[in-house]
Amino acid sequence: MEQNIIQTDVVKAAAAIKSAIQLTRKTMMLSANKNALALYYGIGRYICQSQKRSSWGDKILETISAHPTNPVEGCADANPKLLLNDT
Repeated sequence: MEQNIIQTDVVKAAAAIKSAIQLTRKTMMLSANKNALALYYGIGRYICQSQKRSSWGDKILETISAHPTNPVEGCADANPKLLLNDT
């Protein structure tokens, strides 16, 4: 009888832990997606406003991506066509 109670407690504990992990993973994914969306929206807004204020043209993404600055880690191979969905 005592063995069954312990096994039941272990099963409940495992289920609770798995549920907490799944909920946290989902929350983290949604948070990451929200932050990425805010970043790209901000970048787009910055470029759009700069195009209106100055003589930036349609090739600005190519110009920015070719600029010899320190690259953002993980973005060394960034392709402006992918950003524009022109592939």
